[in-house]
Amino acid sequence: GKQWTLDLSYNHSKGGSDYLYTTNSYLPNGSLLPFNPELQKSDGGQHTDMVNAQWDLSLPLRKKMKLELGLRSNYQLQYSVLNVNNFDYTANDYALDSVLSNNYRIDNLINAAYLTFGQDEIKGFSYQIGLRFEQTYYRGQLLDKNQTFSYQYPSSLAKIYESLFPSINLSEKIGDKHEFQLNVTRKIKRPGFFQIAPFIFYSDKFNYRIGNPQLKPEFINKAELNYNLNIKKFNWLTSFYGTYTEQPITSYSFSSPVDSLVLINTSINADNSFDYGWENTFKIDPV
Repeated sequence: GKQWTLDLSYNHSKGGSDYLYTTNSYLPNGSLLPFNPELQKSDGGQHTDMVNAQWDLSLPLRKKMKLELGLRSNYQLQYSVLNVNNFDYTANDYALDSVLSNNYRIDNLINAAYLTFGQDEIKGFSYQIGLRFEQTYYRGQLLDKNQTFSYQYPSSLAKIYESLFPSINLSEKIGDKHEFQLNVTRKIKRPGFFQIAPFIFYSDKFNYRIGNPQLKPEFINKAELNYNLNIKKFNWLTSFYGTYTEQPITSYSFSSPVDSLVLINTSINADNSFDYGWENTFKIDPV
């Protein structure tokens, strides 16, 4: 009953886009001002290479008892280019906007190891206990501006607890009708490409979106208590849950210090957030 698997994969993807923005100005009465419209065009693209390797081992132990462990490594290399040009009526040609244009490279490496121990139902009781360790390294380079942004977790041995993610799952069945479950887990949610890339993603003349290279991952701690009642033609599942999130990633907007009419949208880490709830699901089979 022992089993080990090894998975290796390579993925390549690429894409591109181009836009043309035309901005006209009007008086409050709706009449068009006799000015040439502002013209801005952009073209860009990106290509990504990703390599993933994963090794898993499953070891049956005593009756209904199992030990599972594994290693995983994922490396992603991404290039992103955006060229933004504004039309110059004096020169009767488009001119490159060096502020909005960018040439960006991302190196992203995630290594992980996990260990899970569990036992299937013995006299109605089953459990599974697990621990996962993750190491994260991120490096972004603005190639045309000679700027580098990077972070890694854990940042030092003293903060290795940041990269440990335990999980506990308990289940108790009482007869054929009642079942109680308790699940406690800790997870990580990393910022996405658009949230962390430190350049402007142009939206329109009055709205910019810019990434924040100082963003940190979210750490999500969740507990859930379930009760399931299953009788003939009727099932009721009720669940109490609570989630505590450390340094959650949230949207943040502010006026540009250069032009108060321009709104800049980005993301920041808040201190924490907490939510809780009670869910009920009823299933009835009348016929």
